[in-house]
Amino acid sequence: MTKYITQQKEAILDFIDRNTNFTSDKMLFELNKDKKTISKATLYRHLKELENEGIIKSFYNDELKRYEFLRVKQDKSCFEHLHLRCNKCGKILHLDCKTEIEFLNHIKKEHHFLVDVSGTYISGVCDECLKEGK
Repeated sequence: MTKYITQQKEAILDFIDRNTNFTSDKMLFELNKDKKTISKATLYRHLKELENEGIIKSFYNDELKRYEFLRVKQDKSCFEHLHLRCNKCGKILHLDCKTEIEFLNHIKKEHHFLVDVSGTYISGVCDECLKEGK
């Protein structure tokens, strides 16, 4: 059975394809700027569905008091590595490198602790914000 996709959900999916990192406010502004007329409640409902489907991940930014979203990589590896989150602009970056694996193995072996990388990120400040002096 084919799943029916509304024009609103299609617009949301198109936005996600063009923006790997975003907030709901940015998304709502951009979609309604293009005359899509999507309500906040509809957007939140679709974002929750997309997160449950594993298409996006959400992170709560304590400093900025908002949720930020990240498009999950096609291979679903987002659930297998850490992420970096900028405290200033909210950008979320994938951390998928050999050193990360060594770090996680060290934590497991030396500290007898298994890190749940699916919801873990490292906070800091990105290069762009550092250059801008934020």
